[in-house]
Amino acid sequence: MIELDECKKMARILKALAHPTRLRIVVLLSRDVSCVDALRTALNLKQPNISQHLAILRGAQLVTFRREGNRVCYSLADENLPIVIALLGSCGADDIGEDPELERLLDALRGHFSNRRKGGRR
Repeated sequence: MIELDECKKMARILKALAHPTRLRIVVLLSRDVSCVDALRTALNLKQPNISQHLAILRGAQLVTFRREGNRVCYSLADENLPIVIALLGSCGADDIGEDPELERLLDALRGHFSNRRKGGRR
């Protein structure tokens, strides 16, 4: 059973991700688009709007930042975050696209959780 503290942590993360712009930022950061100006260009949004979303992601400890002169660049705080986003995107989908690596990962996770429901451990 999942403990309350773990559920609270997951809820905090999901709440921070619960906006299309923040999800898009995470995807862009996973593709090495990292500086605010590059994010602004890619998202076609104003810098203050992007900064607000980045502050929420920072508050949830999903991104980190560094200064490069007068530029601020961001990166994902956890390398597993793109996997989580891909898994969320696959929920309810009949076809997850042409990504054999994601399909392999999903199959492994399904097997893992199926085994746990049956009482086994891996």
